[in-house]
Amino acid sequence: MTDSELIVDEFDQQPFSILVAKDSPLAKLTEVSFNQLKKESFILFKNNFVHDRVFHTLAQQNHIRPQVIFRSSEAQSIVNMVADGIGVSLLTQAVKINNPNVVALRLTDEAQPVFKIGLAYRQSTVFGNDQQHILTMIRDALGL
Repeated sequence: MTDSELIVDEFDQQPFSILVAKDSPLAKLTEVSFNQLKKESFILFKNNFVHDRVFHTLAQQNHIRPQVIFRSSEAQSIVNMVADGIGVSLLTQAVKINNPNVVALRLTDEAQPVFKIGLAYRQSTVFGNDQQHILTMIRDALGL
């Protein structure tokens, strides 16, 4: 499928952050470059998440091979493991962190991907009345 066959209504972009335990030496910082994390152990989402692609892109740009010690499909599991000091993580700011034992650090890398959120559908899609109504409501609410 080509991009010309799709309609994409993007309605948000969120940067990625590095999550560390609040008692980590890194937690004293407010921002960090990915290269500074080359000796850290990472806890990441499983390979089918966009986070994995972003992680590999940042590692490749920085010419490093950080160690991945655990993968999960659950954000809360990742956050809990970071809070326990098991490792650090790369997570989009679209995921709200409510754990007081975790600190989010801004990435300073110049070329870094962003997490884009939106609706995508084929141009040839024929929506039913209810679907069209929902799509119109979403677009109106988002000013699209």
